Amino acid sequence: LSRNKKMFRQGMYKYCTNESSILKIMTSNYADDAFFVQVRNNQPKNALIRALHMIKGALPLCFALAVVDPVSNSNGVEIRVDDFRRLAEVVWKKRAGTPSWTLASIENNYIRCNEEFQIMKRNAIDYLNDPVTVDYLRLDVRGNRIAGQFHRRDALNEVFNPSTRDSFFMTLHERCIPYNLLRNRQFTTLRAVHDAYYRRPEMYGLRAPPRAD
Repeated sequence: LSRNKKMFRQGMYKYCTNESSILKIMTSNYADDAFFVQVRNNQPKNALIRALHMIKGALPLCFALAVVDPVSNSNGVEIRVDDFRRLAEVVWKKRAGTPSWTLASIENNYIRCNEEFQIMKRNAIDYLNDPVTVDYLRLDVRGNRIAGQFHRRDALNEVFNPSTRDSFFMTLHERCIPYNLLRNRQFTTLRAVHDAYYRRPEMYGLRAPPRAD
């Protein structure tokens, strides 16, 4: 897998070497009878696909590891590897469609999801660099931040984890899907959603992340 130029397989390789290991997979509950039948039949890739399907979150993470590379993203723009990988996982879960047990189908999913991810990534960058968003962020005065408090910065960072649920926002007096707002570049409405997160984070299941400042 490490020598294969197909990017999703690169993501699988990174997952198996950095996030888990072949030994852990083979000795876990995910290695069922069908898994070992495929191994004995010299079908290691099919066996691995089967195991990854059964590990919660494995395939989305494989995709994220494939499309977000710290080296290729170091082009002078702020590197937010973890953030963009979160966004990539959301895209895979949203767009991958019906789970497939074949490598060819998964690689087709990769192509479709990567096209979507590149759009979402560009939109997220443009949203955070939008002058109105920058002005909104400046309302967070660094000296007045309280440890453990949910800040505007935290709310805006939810752009990397856009909800795919159709939710009602009382401040907007309407229902909307944050994922679709980002996808369609509806930045004004998306900022209103993020402001709702900032004002009532507990209502949306959000809390301040650990931070050094």
